[in-house]
Amino acid sequence: MNYDMLRYTFTRWTFMTFLTFFIFLLRFDASSSDGLSLVIGSPEQIVAVVGDDVILPCHLEPQANAEDLTVEWARLDLQPERFDSSSNSEYVHLYRDGEDIPDSQMASYIGRTDLLGGDELRRGNVSLKLTNVTLSDQGQYRCLLPRLKSPVKAAVIQLVVESNLTGTSTTATPLQTPEPTKEQDSKGDRSYRIGLILGATAFGILIAITSGILLKKKQNGSENHKPVVSVL
Repeated sequence: MNYDMLRYTFTRWTFMTFLTFFIFLLRFDASSSDGLSLVIGSPEQIVAVVGDDVILPCHLEPQANAEDLTVEWARLDLQPERFDSSSNSEYVHLYRDGEDIPDSQMASYIGRTDLLGGDELRRGNVSLKLTNVTLSDQGQYRCLLPRLKSPVKAAVIQLVVESNLTGTSTTATPLQTPEPTKEQDSKGDRSYRIGLILGATAFGILIAITSGILLKKKQNGSENHKPVVSVL
């Protein structure tokens, strides 16, 4: 038996198997990247003056189309308003199935809220525009996308409302969602990719070791069965 040819065949098979598995992992990682978008709010308080309009920032990072997702804006520091047994007005703003749902909106916010919509939703920008700010609007707001396939589906934004004593305006401008870059990748995303690479490497090493052991056993078995030639 030609052991050099057998060793070459096993080595080639091991390499091709490892390469195929590694490419599969990379393709799987790329195809599932949309599910890794995180909901990002503002790390700083948003300050508004009574009577102004304000933008409460919330977006997906990396960018992902949010048009077909459910977007729930709610107040964490207020109890839901219930006017009767058939009403459940618990949201500051509710967007579902491609449209706003005013029936679930708290009475004090009716007619004063809106998502930026259009291209902004397609870019993953689900920020809330609040008009004619009042002192009672101050509080904690939660931006939640319950149908988003992500480990982080919500963000909390703190709104601070000041009395208009100086006559100055702090009207916020619409949020422009930044283009995703490598530096913006989440730690979870990086750990996920590193785990895939390490897993693929370990799998390749395991295949190589197993192939070597099998080849060695076959070689030893063949030597043990060699015919003994006696010299008369």
